Amino acid sequence: MKRCSIGDIQVHAVMGQFDEKTGLAVVSKDLTLASLPPDRRYSPAYDISMRQDVQADRIEYWPTLSIKDSHRRQVIYDAAEKALLIADEQGLSDVGFYTFGYEVARIPSWEVAEEIVKALHTHAKKEPKIKKAVIVASSPTQYSSLEFALDNGSVIAP
Repeated sequence: MKRCSIGDIQVHAVMGQFDEKTGLAVVSKDLTLASLPPDRRYSPAYDISMRQDVQADRIEYWPTLSIKDSHRRQVIYDAAEKALLIADEQGLSDVGFYTFGYEVARIPSWEVAEEIVKALHTHAKKEPKIKKAVIVASSPTQYSSLEFALDNGSVIAP
């Protein structure tokens, strides 16, 4: 686990499962893992999907993105900033960002990491009520990108 501070916000980057409850969690809605064509004799077409299990007082969802979306960085930043604003408005002291859905969608890990860190830097300048942000990565690649973004936040953030 990597820990650092962005303004008054304590930031923890975690790889793997995170079981602690947060005030607000940002997750992907449903993760489609496979689409199977219909079997002409026995069954219709169907998708295999999963949902992340998180413990939070409130859940917000990442917008659906694919590698084909040219504006994906701005969408990730806007969603992260919106979550931070909602948490502040509702007096929640911590936020969890779960990146698994974007990893499954093959959004570049550095883009996800940089935009979340950028949003945290921007939000920290506004005297936030949030005291803690947890960014949960599901792969070593995503975790490494988070470490790099957190170590270089002053260069990445405006």
